[in-house]
Amino acid sequence: MSRWRNSNRAGLAFGVSAVAILLCCGVSVEPPTSLHWKTGGAQEYRVSQAVEKSAAGTAARSEQISPLSVVEGGLRLRYGAISHLSPVDLENLRQRGDVVLVDVREADEFDVSHLDGAKRIDPGAQAGDVLKTVGSPQGKSIVFYCSVGVRSSAVAERARQTLMREGAVGVYNLSGGIFRWHNEARKLIHRGKPTNLIHKYDDTWGRLVKRQELAVTRAPKD
Repeated sequence: MSRWRNSNRAGLAFGVSAVAILLCCGVSVEPPTSLHWKTGGAQEYRVSQAVEKSAAGTAARSEQISPLSVVEGGLRLRYGAISHLSPVDLENLRQRGDVVLVDVREADEFDVSHLDGAKRIDPGAQAGDVLKTVGSPQGKSIVFYCSVGVRSSAVAERARQTLMREGAVGVYNLSGGIFRWHNEARKLIHRGKPTNLIHKYDDTWGRLVKRQELAVTRAPKD
């Protein structure tokens, strides 16, 4: 299967906090002057070395700040136009109103587990694709998530104006993605049934999953 993360159309490179993740995971790296973060199409976003060094330095100075928290902070800086919800915020939002969950991962990731009721969309999706997936957004809150928030933040930003114009009450990214959701032992679904498994994306990003024995690369045979 040709994965989105390996495609030329919308390749995913380490972005806002890649250096910080590797440092916190014990991998020695030499930060470049700037990083390129490819999030979709031909767009590239440059992230200054100052942001990278600040994030990595903060994580290195405090054992209480996890690598995943560093990623979340970097994404909030990069995607300031959209709101970033914590898992608790999402639970509260779902109790108060009509929420559409959009999973921005590949099909095999979604098959391992996903949030209850989520609709999957391709990580390279544009605003029109999002509308086809969620239907009418009138009066609804649209919440995007992926593994940690990189892909979902990019899609949420691309679709935000269109969704709001069509009547959505809010467009959000789930901060920390399904990894944080899983780390907090919240409910996940596999083919209609509860599961504790989660797709780890790859070996590097998968280190952000706390319960490593539950991080897999394929769904179990039923």
